[in-house]
Amino acid sequence: MLCILIKQKKNQLQIKSHKSNLDALIGKKITIMVCLQDSNILQAKIAGQVWLVKVVDDERVTDGQQVIVVDIQGCHLKVAKMPYNEAL
Repeated sequence: MLCILIKQKKNQLQIKSHKSNLDALIGKKITIMVCLQDSNILQAKIAGQVWLVKVVDDERVTDGQQVIVVDIQGCHLKVAKMPYNEAL
């Protein structure tokens, strides 16, 4: 009887993992905005929040270009250019 109760408790404690708010941003397509005060600063707006953007591999992106979020480091979104066929 005790063995059955322990097994039931163990099954109840298992929690399915889910993405946090930040993890949910990874893989999301976003549009680049260039900061008006400094054109070297890239930004993106997601759900009303403005994020600073860093491009992986120092690729060049332009204002209005769509990119994909690949990582988050502090308050910076690390992004990569979208493959040409996905950008269309």
